[in-house]
Formats: sequence, C-alpha cells, structure tokens
Amino acid sequence: MLPVTADSGMPEIMTGGNFLDPGDMVWLGNYDDSPVLWQVSGTGSTGSGKLLISKYILGNIKFNEEFSNAWKGSNAQAWCTAFYNEHFTSGEKAAVLKTTKTDPSYKGKYDFFGPSALEDEYVFFLSAEEGESYFPKNNDDSRIAYFKDEQAASWWWLRSPYEPTDYVSGGVDDAGWIYHKGVVSSIGARPAFNLDPGQVLFVSPTGEDPDIYKLTLLDETLSAAAGEITRNDAAVSIPYTITGPAAAANRISLLVMDKEYRDSRGKVLVYETQPLSEGSGIISLDTNAVSGVWGLDYHVYILAEQHNEGNQTNYAGKPVEVM
Repeated sequence: MLPVTADSGMPEIMTGGNFLDPGDMVWLGNYDDSPVLWQVSGTGSTGSGKLLISKYILGNIKFNEEFSNAWKGSNAQAWCTAFYNEHFTSGEKAAVLKTTKTDPSYKGKYDFFGPSALEDEYVFFLSAEEGESYFPKNNDDSRIAYFKDEQAASWWWLRSPYEPTDYVSGGVDDAGWIYHKGVVSSIGARPAFNLDPGQVLFVSPTGEDPDIYKLTLLDETLSAAAGEITRNDAAVSIPYTITGPAAAANRISLLVMDKEYRDSRGKVLVYETQPLSEGSGIISLDTNAVSGVWGLDYHVYILAEQHNEGNQTNYAGKPVEVM
C-alpha cells in the first residue's frame, strides 16, 4: 500500500511502479469493453518487474482442443497471446515485459506436475509452483477466484501439465486447491504478466478503494518544452510549448519533488494539472508550497499528459526539468 496523506487518509500520488506492493490492485487494459483489474502478486516471475494476475476470471476456455497438456501450441497459450495483442493499447504493451523461463517438475500440496516453459511470452497462466508461491501454499482460500459480479467460485487454469497423463493439466479448483482437470474441460482464464516498473510514471489512487490504483504510463510521443520563467514574489510563471502531437495531449502538469523524479526515494511535493486548450501557455507554481533552494532541495518539472476518464490508463511524456 502506498503512503497516505494526513489530511485525506488516501494514498499519495507516487512516481514509478516500484511502490506497488503485493495485494495492491491496478487497472490496465480492457476486456469485454470494461477495464481489467489486476492484483499485484510480488516480484516478477523472472526476478524483475512486478507480477500481476487478473483479479477476476475473465472467461471460460478449454486448455486444448486435443488431448495434449503441453503449454506450447495449446489453446490456452493462444488465448493469452490474443489477450496481449487485442486487449492492451500500444502504450500498455510497452509496459509488459517479455518473459522466458523454465518450470521444472513440481510436487504441489495436492498433486504432481511436469515441466513447462515460457519462451518470449507476454501474457501467460501461472505455473503450479507460482500458484503456491505467489499465493501462500497453506492458504488455499487465497487462490479462490470468481467471475466479476458472481458469488460462486470457479476453477481456473494453470500452465503446468499434470504429471501422470497427457490429457490432464493443472488448475485451481473452487476451493483454491491446486489440482488437475481434463484439457478439453472449459474452465476459467485468469491471465498474468510481468509489469515493467520503469514504464510507470505515476501510481495514483482512484478513490474507490485505498488499495486500487490507476497508472500513468510513459509515452515518449507526448512531450513539452519549458520557456524562460518569470517571478512575482512567490508566484512563478512557467511558459510551456507542447512539442509532441498536440492532439494526443490534453493536459499540462506541474510536478515538484524533493529529489529527481527517477530517484526511488523521491517524494511528490506538488502535483497540479490543468486542461490543455492550445499548444502553448503558462502554468504557475506558488513557491510558498515548498521550501529550500530550487534545483537543490526540490526539483520542478512540467510534462504533457493524456488523461483518460474512469479507469482507463493515463499517459505522459518524460518530465522536463525547469531550471
């Protein structure tokens, strides 16, 4: 969970994706014309990034149309590939890490599973071992999953093959057990992926729940330039010009941090945003809101943003420091 402000009790806006902790949830992508809610499960499955899995089951699919439990070439793998291609924007795709890993045979709490592998894949199902490590092995309830707006729990697929036979694959049952199911059965799809924190500029609260956040992702086609500032006592006027595609940006924002914005120890001191009516204008800073020396004790940035309504992902260009 992100730090909270003293006055509102809600999480502060934070820079970068490394502030996301297991149990936090973020909106990203769309499925059936609705934003998808993802649960942060921990460090990425290859040791980098953040592993995210859909909070809800998104649909029922067969693991395979034929009696084979191999992940490669399966209907399940094809569904995950199509999800990445069709349900993320180009900006969201840039935040999804390519994943390659080998899963050895695994003896789970209730069953035995054979080896599997991911090879340059973006979206995938969890392995049996991941299902018992990202979700506590002795807490079956933590793996119970539902379709959105439904109260009855459902099965969902894993990518690990069931060891004894090739027509059965791993799955999580409606009691949260990591068990097995015939590959031609139609059960839940619960996709996962590794998020690149370096593509996340901001993590901001949605207001609907203290653990649910909206992301602002880096889009280098959005850019702004700062002109020569003018001062009137504590009021500072910062001229700006949008240098990227003006049609894509709809806001100009002011960001003040106590350290450079890429410093993981940095704290947001001021974040203000205003609608963009033209390709140039002025945004103002009241320096009474900060203390110390500009450029030493705090850093001032402007950035062009594309703010999208509801739980749709926001985008912003790289913050440009104002000196």
